[in-house]
Amino acid sequence: MATFTFSIALIVTGILTGIGSRALLLRRPEGTLVISHIQKWLNRLALLVLNPIAFVGSIWQLQLDNPAFFGIPFIGLGVLSSAFLLGYVVSRKVFPNLPFRQITFATSMSFTNIGNLGGVLVFIILGETAFGLIPFYKLFEELWYYGFLFTYARVSAENRRQEHSGTLVTRQKPVVTAVEGIRKALKNEILLVLLGAIVVGIFLNRSGLQRPPAYGRVNSFIIPLSSFALLVSVGLGMQLSATGRLWKPAMLLVTLRHLVMPVLVGGFGYALGLHRSGIPYLLPTVIILSAMPMAFVSLIPIQLYDLDNEFGSTAWLFSMISLLVTTPLFMYVFAGL
Repeated sequence: MATFTFSIALIVTGILTGIGSRALLLRRPEGTLVISHIQKWLNRLALLVLNPIAFVGSIWQLQLDNPAFFGIPFIGLGVLSSAFLLGYVVSRKVFPNLPFRQITFATSMSFTNIGNLGGVLVFIILGETAFGLIPFYKLFEELWYYGFLFTYARVSAENRRQEHSGTLVTRQKPVVTAVEGIRKALKNEILLVLLGAIVVGIFLNRSGLQRPPAYGRVNSFIIPLSSFALLVSVGLGMQLSATGRLWKPAMLLVTLRHLVMPVLVGGFGYALGLHRSGIPYLLPTVIILSAMPMAFVSLIPIQLYDLDNEFGSTAWLFSMISLLVTTPLFMYVFAGL
């Protein structure tokens, strides 16, 4: 019960702190600029400072003798690509005459908040050993986002505008090719820091040095702190004026992301024998991460390529709120592990 209370309190307090701070800052003439600076600072603190420290410590104490560890990045990529494929198929059935919503729906199914919201829930529900799997799981995340999803959004949007050029006004947007997207991902400081944390963690793991007992206590503090920082950043970006007109398609996406995907992933994972891989908590970790909310980066291609911004913003908001349902559900399902 204490774990459940802490998880919900962390999520609600973080988001409400951000929303409240946003309301206060917007009263100032330079409020929007200040919000942007605070968000950038909080994101860098969490992703470039706190998370790497936690990842190094968690990897340090893993039992890495099992070669299956190095298949985890492909599991993560498989889950992200499967979510996109599910969104692609469903969107064409449900929105046959709304091409830009189709694109938005498909990409929004795949962009996932793995490292922080996923990280803190995995840490709270399953423990630090499971948390150590996350840097492996998300290794190909940036490459998938910038190399495929951004390119898909751009190319699909351009094709739709060409098909309807007689009725739609084409707006000039920066062109991002697949190769440029991959180059951008490889230069992304978040990916580079993640790779550095994995290398350092593996080195310490194989060095024979014993991890100081205090490191576990440090991680138990900085992992929730990192997630709180990002939740505040999310709250700062929330615009509660998002229309309720699109709640039905938004709820369809939420249902697929947070209920259907973990069931499918759990079924396939069990069939593939992930529960017998010899890696503690691998299958429940993958299931939890498959059900995390839309990442904030999902809104960037929507805005960049003039897709369905209203639907994307509404779906993102509903996806974040869904944590209040999925968190206790996963705590109940995985209680006792």
